[in-house]
Amino acid sequence: MGGTVSSICGPAERPLSRFAHVIRRALGYPTDINQRYQYQALHHQDSIRILELLPGAAGTALQCKLHEVRMSSQPSFEALSYTWGVPIFSKQLTETTSPSPAILSITENLFSALHTLRLPHSSRKLWVDSVCP
Repeated sequence: MGGTVSSICGPAERPLSRFAHVIRRALGYPTDINQRYQYQALHHQDSIRILELLPGAAGTALQCKLHEVRMSSQPSFEALSYTWGVPIFSKQLTETTSPSPAILSITENLFSALHTLRLPHSSRKLWVDSVCP
């Protein structure tokens, strides 16, 4: 958000990027994200990724943790899979397991589904076909 304003308006508008930083923090969006999430190879043949959707109030930023689990351990999770619509990845999901938070780009349909499924006070474990390859 701040980078876009700076690149359009030039260096004279840098205070606006600080303002954007304050707004992002107030809305619950991470302010120190500099990278896209990088998927690592799974360690075992029976491994899958599970998305732990972190709790949050309605309208706040979506945050998650991705975990590698082995199917042989019979993990508990819900599956989310449907037609995702136009593959335009215009929304963001913040992955917080990494040493520093990273961004997962997701579709608007998935963004809406995760907001609907998110619980206010507890995590929810999901297998999401477009995020957990």
